[in-house]
Amino acid sequence: MNLNKARSAKVTLFVGSIISLFSFMIPFSVQADLISEPNPAQQVKAKTKASAAYNNSANSMAPKNVQVTKTQVKTAEASDYKLSGQILVSRSTNLIDYNDGTRSDSYDIIAMPSLKTPIGNFSYKQSYSENIKDNEDTANGLSDGSLSFNRGSYDWAWSSPYILTMTPSVTVVIPMSKISVKQYQLQGAVAGGLSFGIKPDQLVKSDGTWSLMMGVTAGRSFHAYEEDINGAVLNKYSSNQTLTVGYDIHDWSFSFSLLNRVRWTYQGNMKTPSFIATEEIGYSINDHFNVAVGHTNEASAMKVNGVDSNYNLVDEKTSTVYGTIGIAF
Repeated sequence: MNLNKARSAKVTLFVGSIISLFSFMIPFSVQADLISEPNPAQQVKAKTKASAAYNNSANSMAPKNVQVTKTQVKTAEASDYKLSGQILVSRSTNLIDYNDGTRSDSYDIIAMPSLKTPIGNFSYKQSYSENIKDNEDTANGLSDGSLSFNRGSYDWAWSSPYILTMTPSVTVVIPMSKISVKQYQLQGAVAGGLSFGIKPDQLVKSDGTWSLMMGVTAGRSFHAYEEDINGAVLNKYSSNQTLTVGYDIHDWSFSFSLLNRVRWTYQGNMKTPSFIATEEIGYSINDHFNVAVGHTNEASAMKVNGVDSNYNLVDEKTSTVYGTIGIAF
């Protein structure tokens, strides 16, 4: 009789958790044409911790020669779910002020909650942007939101003292930005990704930790028409390639990331690739608050002549600097 009650409690809790999960997932949606992933340096640490926590929980649920009471069953089931996340408030401007009124000044609010479940990890990204000097900027307002799912990272001690991590993921996008809804008439997008990270295990005798991550995504966008309202051919397929190097020591973090973006139109033509290069220095005040400053250069990968490379870490015309305050929960 006790066993039946325990099973009943277990099923009831599972159903309730699934209902809660779906209520969390309903309103979600990052611009589908610019599908990208969170900072891989932060991602590999978060996913590794989540994977380790899940594995430990799974092991604790293995059958043992002990009597499990109803209270113990509820506690074990509840521990399989963990909600966490971060809210970022960022202010950015052009690297150089030419004193001609063209210098941008904007702020962003980014929410990134995540939920660990027995079947994998869900993460959601939603941002709001505002150009203080230009109320007509099409980027003002909500961005498209993105919901990602992964089963956690797979660690492989392939050659001591290195550990290779592999993380497959799926991202779904729902259009919410003004440009996606009104101009592109975007109906949605989906992307699959695979990232590889290398963690040196006691390679360097210091208090710091190095990380290296490389990733690739392949995406498909869905529009009402193959052209936007202005007659421009829209992008059907997309691919992002990322490279991130990070170093953490004590409460400080240093990172460099390079994102390369490639797009193909409905007519099968490949657009000129673009890139985003970012360098950032962060400091953790405590477990819940952190600050960061950084520099970003976002531009076309090719110069106007279509032949010469335009990859530059710093460009006086396209570079921006930013400061960020983060709140973790």
